[in-house]
Amino acid sequence: MLKKVCGYWNLVRHCYMNRIIKAVGEENYSDDPADLIAYSTDASMIEGKVKGVVWPRSTEDIRKVVTIAVQNNLNIVPRGAGTGLAGGAVPDRSLVMDLSRMTDIKVSLSESYAIVEAGVVVDTLNKALEPHGLFFPVIPSSSSVATIGGMIATNAAGNRAIKYGRMMDWLISLEVVDGAGRIYEIKSGFEKFCGTEGTVGIISQAKIKLTKPLGSTTLTVATADTSEDLIAKLASFRGIADVVAIEVMDRLLSKMSGLPERYHLIVEFVGHGGEIKDALEIRRWWEKREACWPIVSSNGYVLMEDPQADNLHPLIDWLDKNGIPYFGHIGLGIVHPAFRKDQKARIAEMHELVKSIGGNVSGEHGIGITKKAFVTEERINMILELKKKYEPNNILNIGKVVP
Repeated sequence: MLKKVCGYWNLVRHCYMNRIIKAVGEENYSDDPADLIAYSTDASMIEGKVKGVVWPRSTEDIRKVVTIAVQNNLNIVPRGAGTGLAGGAVPDRSLVMDLSRMTDIKVSLSESYAIVEAGVVVDTLNKALEPHGLFFPVIPSSSSVATIGGMIATNAAGNRAIKYGRMMDWLISLEVVDGAGRIYEIKSGFEKFCGTEGTVGIISQAKIKLTKPLGSTTLTVATADTSEDLIAKLASFRGIADVVAIEVMDRLLSKMSGLPERYHLIVEFVGHGGEIKDALEIRRWWEKREACWPIVSSNGYVLMEDPQADNLHPLIDWLDKNGIPYFGHIGLGIVHPAFRKDQKARIAEMHELVKSIGGNVSGEHGIGITKKAFVTEERINMILELKKKYEPNNILNIGKVVP
């Protein structure tokens, strides 16, 4: 009996595998053990199970693979660069769809927009735009690897979100394949797919707005000894029109970084409004900010969170009281507390606090697996309603965001 059962499942496996290979080409599918291990996790380091890996080259490839998945009861995990920290690309006995080979870029210089496929890396896009005096301004910390599709899926922000906002603010249209293999061109209602983390549809390409490069900037580095003083200085900088970024380093992290044990606000101005105008000194301060995560993780704080709140004061006081280092885009209301592995109970406490002050447990990294328990009922209901329309077979990124 066991041999018959195993033989049956091997037959099923070879059936869908051969169909996928026929659809996308043998070079764009793998169930090699090394690939299955590599794609079993993302930057969250949560491990899942992979049935196979497929690299579509076009929207039509995505449609074909989704159709095969529906017919063979396979679930699909869309994947960009795999940099997510919440487990959003962790498979659950899934076919992993890696979109990184979809890298076509078309630019309209006269109308300042680009049509980019989902696998385009944001730094690669900006390098292509630079000779033409154009720029895509949503720049996350992982911009050297972050893909446009993944950034749309999480509605990513960046250091300069005070000025430039989030991915949703730069969309003109989306091309999406839903969970039934239907292709849509979306020109409004972007919230259906932007920020829903691949649970409703697979983004294949986007038409995005471009702008001129920011130009020269200057910095002011302000310090504070108390949370009250920090919040007051934050409010004053937020009221200045030329401020494009406000980053924070808390007292613990400042000490780890070789700075005085005080809060540090790194405030970027477009033009000459900042106190620091020397390009090398500006670069040194940004390098200190970019080194925050490596420094805290090297000190044993290896679990990074991304809560967001308009009223940050209660959260900052709680983090300080519990000795938890943090940094982040405080101008946007986002901080990145870093926890040790033995502090997971503290993470749950923090999520409850964030909810109690009307904040979001994820400001930019996504909900994925790790934060599902803290998603609001309103958001759960919204995604479930969208899945009824666009994902009736429940095959896309199952187990993420919603129960």
